[in-house]
Amino acid sequence: MSLYLGIDFGTSTNYITRWDQEKRTVVPVCPSKMAQYASHRNWFPNVIYYEANGNKVVGSTAQIQGIRYPDSAVFSVKREIGTQWTKQIRNTGKTVGAFEVCRDIFNVINNNIREDFGGALIDGVVITVPYAYQHRERSLIQKAANAAGLHVIRLLEEPVAAALAQSVFSQDQDAAPRKVLIFDLGGGTLDVTVFEFSKQDGVFVIEVLNTAGHKKLGGDDIDEKLKTKLVEDALKIDLEEQDPLKNQEMLKEAREAKEALSEEEDYEMYLEYGAHDVDWQFTRETLGSLVDSEFRSKIYDVLDDAVFDAGLEEGDIDEVVLVGGSTNVPAIRALVENYFGRPLLKNRKDPEVLVGEGAGLYCGMEINGIANLRIIQKVSHAIGVKSGGKMKPLLQRNSLYQKFSEKEFFTLNRDPRSGMNTGIDIYQGNSARIETCTKIGRIAVNLMDFPDGKIGIRLGTDESGIVLYELYNSSGQCVEQDQLSEK
Repeated sequence: MSLYLGIDFGTSTNYITRWDQEKRTVVPVCPSKMAQYASHRNWFPNVIYYEANGNKVVGSTAQIQGIRYPDSAVFSVKREIGTQWTKQIRNTGKTVGAFEVCRDIFNVINNNIREDFGGALIDGVVITVPYAYQHRERSLIQKAANAAGLHVIRLLEEPVAAALAQSVFSQDQDAAPRKVLIFDLGGGTLDVTVFEFSKQDGVFVIEVLNTAGHKKLGGDDIDEKLKTKLVEDALKIDLEEQDPLKNQEMLKEAREAKEALSEEEDYEMYLEYGAHDVDWQFTRETLGSLVDSEFRSKIYDVLDDAVFDAGLEEGDIDEVVLVGGSTNVPAIRALVENYFGRPLLKNRKDPEVLVGEGAGLYCGMEINGIANLRIIQKVSHAIGVKSGGKMKPLLQRNSLYQKFSEKEFFTLNRDPRSGMNTGIDIYQGNSARIETCTKIGRIAVNLMDFPDGKIGIRLGTDESGIVLYELYNSSGQCVEQDQLSEK
């Protein structure tokens, strides 16, 4: 039996699907050891707990242990991908970074799913990533999964996966082109992507027109706002006095209140905190006011970037699709509806499963070579080099995936002490101001290949948005080509 998986690697939860080749559909896969205490049947917390004996636990049990012993657990690692974040694990005495944590989570997923399927090898996986992720974050996710023994077929942007699963596009083969906006708000990231769907010569084409996002905005921020209100207004204690254990307990209470208020108008809780035992009632109105003050300007800025930078107006969008668990919060839906000035259609699928199902469907496309559907994806941030103190883009924003820039020549800068070149730093961003761009890697240069000090550079991407480069000498001969290193 072949085993191809779609993995929605989320900030708060993971959702995994399997492509069933016989039935030509996707089915959810939740490793039994990870969901024993899960509140939802098919997705599980993206939490890892490190036991003193070296064993690693992921999922609901890890979340419970992590609340009790937060010094030996990692929550929401997705928010730290691409940063210098580290944490010392008390049970093991070891310090881990985001790469090690992601690798360990993928390793546990790999082992547990194989165990559930009688030891069968996983043939390949499609892992979803936010469109807002740049080369550094994408590369880390891919390398962490590979290091855990998973063969990554492709990294797929979450909005693209959601578009596939939602089947938002008309099934009428003669339908006129339509513009659809995917609003994807999960636990830690916001992605807004505008697509155009059309039919060209019998092939359905999904084209990315524009994308924008926020890499640190999501349900975790709502939880933090609720926790702060709970601690300061209800318990009336100083946040600084909380120990890590109580902090995680309060976050858990806040998360449960948020989820309840997505269904009910009010939610009552009883808390025991030393002398501060209290009955407290949250209302949906209270939640709405917290969301509005925290999210309104940030969400609207991202929507403006996605819509207006594509040369469109709000009225040009034919359909808006909400994706991600945080869009279940009524105040979030209200913000989006207010922006577009109209009610939104109800999703045909649960927002929390769209991305994972799309990843599984893409596995099927890869296996079966589906020819009547084409996805046109584009680079979300320009990619270039530092020149004259500014970011000089070589590959422009919205360039097609699997395309290279034109060749540009530069003069190598040599270290005045050693006479050696210090390498070429590659940046990604949508501004000429180098300080607002992200350094995503470095190309080491062998000076013997460029005796006259002239070097030509072409930058491109593969099908997953990972940055590639080619180096040329002054004669126009390609002397090196590779994937960009983060070093």
